[in-house]
Amino acid sequence: MITGRVASVNSQAVLGTTGKYEELAPSTLEGGYTVFGAFAQDTWRIKPNLTFTGGLRYDIQTPFAPSTSVMSAVTMDGICGRSGLGNGGTYSRCNFLSPGSLGGVSSKYILLEKGSEGYQTDLNNVAPSGSIAWRPNVQSGFLRRVLGDPDQATIRAGYAIAYDRQGLTRFTTLYGDNRGASISLRRDANNGLVPTGETWPVLLTQTNRLYSAAFNPDPTYPIAVGANRADNVNAFAPDIKIGRVQTWTIGFARSISKDMAVEIRYIGNRGDNEWSQINYNCGTTNNNNCTGIRGENLVANGFMNEFKLAMANLKANNASGASNRAGSFAYFGQGTGTSPLPIYLAYLNGSRDFNNPAAYTSPSTTWANSTIAGRLAAPNPNPNAAAVDLDYNLTRRTQAQNAGYAANFFIVNPDVNFANVIDSGAFSKYNALQLELRRRLSKGFSANANYQYAFEGGSIFDGFSFGRAWTETPVTGNSTVRHALKFQADWELPVGSGQRFGGGMGSLANGFLGGWSVTGVGRFQKTVEDLGNVRLVGMTLKDLQNEYKFYRKENASTGIDEIWMLPDEIILNTRRAYSTSNTSLDGYSASLGAPTGRYIAPPNSADCVQVRAGDCAPRNVLLMSPWFKRVDFGVAKKVGIGGPRNVEVRFDLLNIFDTPNFTVVTNPGTGATIFRTTSAYTDASNTYDPGGRIGQLMIRFNW
Repeated sequence: MITGRVASVNSQAVLGTTGKYEELAPSTLEGGYTVFGAFAQDTWRIKPNLTFTGGLRYDIQTPFAPSTSVMSAVTMDGICGRSGLGNGGTYSRCNFLSPGSLGGVSSKYILLEKGSEGYQTDLNNVAPSGSIAWRPNVQSGFLRRVLGDPDQATIRAGYAIAYDRQGLTRFTTLYGDNRGASISLRRDANNGLVPTGETWPVLLTQTNRLYSAAFNPDPTYPIAVGANRADNVNAFAPDIKIGRVQTWTIGFARSISKDMAVEIRYIGNRGDNEWSQINYNCGTTNNNNCTGIRGENLVANGFMNEFKLAMANLKANNASGASNRAGSFAYFGQGTGTSPLPIYLAYLNGSRDFNNPAAYTSPSTTWANSTIAGRLAAPNPNPNAAAVDLDYNLTRRTQAQNAGYAANFFIVNPDVNFANVIDSGAFSKYNALQLELRRRLSKGFSANANYQYAFEGGSIFDGFSFGRAWTETPVTGNSTVRHALKFQADWELPVGSGQRFGGGMGSLANGFLGGWSVTGVGRFQKTVEDLGNVRLVGMTLKDLQNEYKFYRKENASTGIDEIWMLPDEIILNTRRAYSTSNTSLDGYSASLGAPTGRYIAPPNSADCVQVRAGDCAPRNVLLMSPWFKRVDFGVAKKVGIGGPRNVEVRFDLLNIFDTPNFTVVTNPGTGATIFRTTSAYTDASNTYDPGGRIGQLMIRFNW
């Protein structure tokens, strides 16, 4: 018998423009900002062969202001929570790294009233620009051979500043994610789905029991955050600046024949005051993802030192040979080679009696838990995740507070999950050398070939003690194109009416032989891939680069060929390096064993535990991808049908060499499929291109 048993009834009420909550009303978040700008520009002919263009622009961009009073905001007091405000600098807006200092306030949401502004107006938006064009007038000598005809060679250079304009969703998403714009009307087992006097189950046929939770239509601000870190708080830094980009360019162009020209140019830019979001509770800019607590927090509260003692405890217990100590990092008393762990004991057992070995016996399984104790394995210790194990567990957190540890022992705002602030402290850079060869359309043939060599980098948040640092990792999070070679050529065959050959042929012959053209397009490129913060063992970066390519290997079980990006021995030993155990003497997994030879290893080890990325291993290990190769070819035929009318038949062969451009992967870890790629280039959503060789036939009528 099938019965529709209801586990929950879900609905929501939305704060409307009437100032009342309405169930299932449309959510409309309206607002905007205004930009005022003025500019002046002029061009001066300084000499007959030298021209200068200069300009100045001034912009004022007002802060975002809502058009209705339906969104919620959070002040910096609410972001910092019970830790309190700092001195107001970019990385000291809150009283960071001060566990036990609880002079702040509890976080609350306030109404973002119509017309109110969430941050200050940035008035310093001056944007100068300038460029020169110079035709060197060299009449003889070596430079004449290099520069060519004075009328056909030009050197250009320029500099400009431009300011960013954010999309409106940047603002409505942040304010809309604060609680208050809507309220949940969910009823479930913990929230009145079966009220007093009724019994389980709730059936789908019982429509009289399928109603939403009752709610008060009148909003009451301020709204306190939910208990047990149920909510996130989001705000803009009050002193946020408007992001800008400075651009430099210099280039030289000259003709090499009457139909061809070559140009070489440098393009560089640097972004300043760029907007990015930091989660103050864990110090990450990765889309609210909080998988660890920053090492600087762990140094400030003393946990890092205790973590290293716990590592030593695990090693001593495993070496003891006693079955009751294997895999445990507990303190077993004097003379056992182990040390007391007051922080761990408070969180795991709720006890202050850290010098008493008996306090570590209940529950004994916790001290040998494969996850908690596994963080201490010498080949890959992870203090950041260990802190999350303790602080992001409500029971353990409550036990520690009852044992006397402050609520903000690990994070700045202990009342919320994420404390997100968008500030303007990020920056980026881009430098590119570009070469271009152009042939204008002449005698039915035109072509363009260009090459680019580029570097990209940006900022990464290193913590409130260090601020942001440079990294060569692409600022977009995607791969950077380092080498790119592209070409395109179009050739109208010189045969047929009005052409060099067969100009006098009859209409029938011209219909077969005339009006043909061919097209070729090609792209070859290499990208920069980031392995991340890892150590290379038994090989240099050059050695690893030489091995980083596509390998076709047959799966012995299925008989199907698979594509991998490293040799088997490096992959296996990398898996071994990442596969740890809290019960083995060497810290490695018994099933895979210890790594040997060449492999990629985690940054932390028994000899070095990082406070920030780069302390024990390179912050980024960058590799060049294999070449992406793609050549398309097309043939077209035009047939006149009287006057200006004609029919064009075109056949294109895309990816003519049927090159499989596999997706590159960079995923060291424990999995059996690390460095295996299972996809290749496609563009099915835009051009219906599946990536392999494909032909297409088109017929076009022109009139």
